[in-house]
Amino acid sequence: MKPHVLIVGGGPTGMTLALQLQRFGIGIGFRLIEKRPKQASGSKALRMV
Repeated sequence: MKPHVLIVGGGPTGMTLALQLQRFGIGIGFRLIEKRPKQASGSKALRMV
């Protein structure tokens, strides 16, 4: 399935969005990309659009 949502960043905000898309069964595919090999310790997101 081709992803309809691209989540950029695997920090707390990106991972929460990915989890919520799966949890609520939103019928779309998504892809999460992260450039760093280690997990982030905090969020740099100011808001979600």
